[in-house]
Amino acid sequence: MATSRVTLTFDETILRDLIDLAAHTDRLPRIVAAASELPVGSGFSHIAKHVAEQLGLAREEVDRILGTLQNIYRTQLRMHLDGGQLIKAFTERIEEFSKEQENQEILQTWNAASGVILEAAKSIGADHPLNVARKAERLFFSHQHLLSEARVITDLRPVFDQAGEKVLRLMVTHTLLIDFYDGVTGRRLEIGLDQADLGDLRRACERAEVKAVALKDALKDEAWPTTVGLDESEA
Repeated sequence: MATSRVTLTFDETILRDLIDLAAHTDRLPRIVAAASELPVGSGFSHIAKHVAEQLGLAREEVDRILGTLQNIYRTQLRMHLDGGQLIKAFTERIEEFSKEQENQEILQTWNAASGVILEAAKSIGADHPLNVARKAERLFFSHQHLLSEARVITDLRPVFDQAGEKVLRLMVTHTLLIDFYDGVTGRRLEIGLDQADLGDLRRACERAEVKAVALKDALKDEAWPTTVGLDESEA
């Protein structure tokens, strides 16, 4: 039975990450081995930091390589492909790109490295620390709205006389500015606060911090690590 051709569509950033990965296959097995040394449940930042320190590599480079490996695994899972099919699909897209760039060395480098990349991808299964970190990240950000920034602006508001010529009173006011993403674009919510509201907000935040520590402490003897947030190791 003839197999259908798999066509992958992804932006140029991911494509260039794949090409960059191909240019660093000499260190890829050591990177994968170092990433496998940490226990399942470690955060991505913790894994990347460990790899960078163990191999003496720049943190930015390690982040990019590990992120690319995660993308390879995610693409394979989403497209229901085996390793050979995935590499073939990547190769066809990179061949097109090398023609567009009029640079055949891109394809040559990829072809020479694809076997090593396939072996690295095979060694990173669903329960590998790297992919568990990715799953944790996706769960952490699985909310309708995500906070970008929160600020409290304090200012003065005057009350004028009827003619608007004389200040009769000044009031100190607070405005809570919440910048957030709604899944597509950045938005802002402005909420007026009085002094009592400000105190309530502070106490609610302090209580949330205490509860998070209490939950972590209550689960400290369990087999799995419990972190407050995604990756406490980088805090």
